[in-house]
Amino acid sequence: MRFKAMSSGSWMRILAVAALGLTVAVLFVQLFVAVVVGTLIVLLVRSAAQRALGPGTRIQFRIPPKLSARFKAWMWRR
Repeated sequence: MRFKAMSSGSWMRILAVAALGLTVAVLFVQLFVAVVVGTLIVLLVRSAAQRALGPGTRIQFRIPPKLSARFKAWMWRR
């Protein structure tokens, strides 16, 4: 079985596409890990703050009313 000779340009194109695909895959994995680690840190800090404040206290993540109103107005314009 004989292999067909390929020009160096086609090899370079294949290598460039493979390198680009690998780079995108690595960046996607890094983004996923960053989101997971950030979520865990927020939950741990929230848990520690609730323990420090004592029983019966609740911490709520809320958007300030002015920012919420601006966001809703922006959404309705779209």
